[in-house]
Amino acid sequence: MKSHSTLPQELYRSRPRAVRLTGGGWALSVTAIVLCLAAPVVAILLQNQAVRDRVERDALLHSGVVTDGVVTRLRRESKDSNRASVYYQFAANGRTFEARAKVPIARWKALSVGSSLPIRHLDANPALSIPDGVVPSVLPSALPYIVSPLPLVPGLLCWLGLRYQRRLLSEGRAAMAIVTKVTKHRTQHGGSYRHVRYEFPLLSGAVQTGSVQTSAAAPEVGSTIAVVYDAERPRRSRPYPLSLVRLAESD
Repeated sequence: MKSHSTLPQELYRSRPRAVRLTGGGWALSVTAIVLCLAAPVVAILLQNQAVRDRVERDALLHSGVVTDGVVTRLRRESKDSNRASVYYQFAANGRTFEARAKVPIARWKALSVGSSLPIRHLDANPALSIPDGVVPSVLPSALPYIVSPLPLVPGLLCWLGLRYQRRLLSEGRAAMAIVTKVTKHRTQHGGSYRHVRYEFPLLSGAVQTGSVQTSAAAPEVGSTIAVVYDAERPRRSRPYPLSLVRLAESD
């Protein structure tokens, strides 16, 4: 954030001013596009996985064959969970296969390493297996519709941030503001940022306050900075220059 003794000359241009994205603005724009495109991709991938899970489950339950397996390891991830992991191996089609599955805790407690465990598997694809009596878990059919819109939220926020700064710099009024307070804050990850408060006069003669957070060096209290603000809603203001947009070069 820069201190200014007078308004930068380019802010005297007639409105609407021609505006271009900064490097940070382009990066945020690309991020917004990627997040919005990710939503249908996530929906398709999850939907395909849900269908695949159900096809494999039905094949195991209705077409699977049962063979003897051996428990090779037992693991309980959480004492509060009602299911635990059993690792096992079995022979099929002249090969030895190893796998892991979640079983009810009561059944898990009855097992021990080396004990026999009946395994249900597909004869054509023994790698697809489950302990006999266990119903394979599948992806909930509603999950794709719940998860896929989630990337749209940060994508929309990115777009709104770009739109806000673009409109402010293009159509906003310029004024000189006085820095009234600078507060330093620490983040949870050991970094820091500064909260800068300022006030500036409106054409009506009233004084409007504003604030901004910055990780860069902040001007001292009492110094002057240039700001642009929304004439209809003066509470919307930003110090100049803005991070996401800049004024286009004049012809």
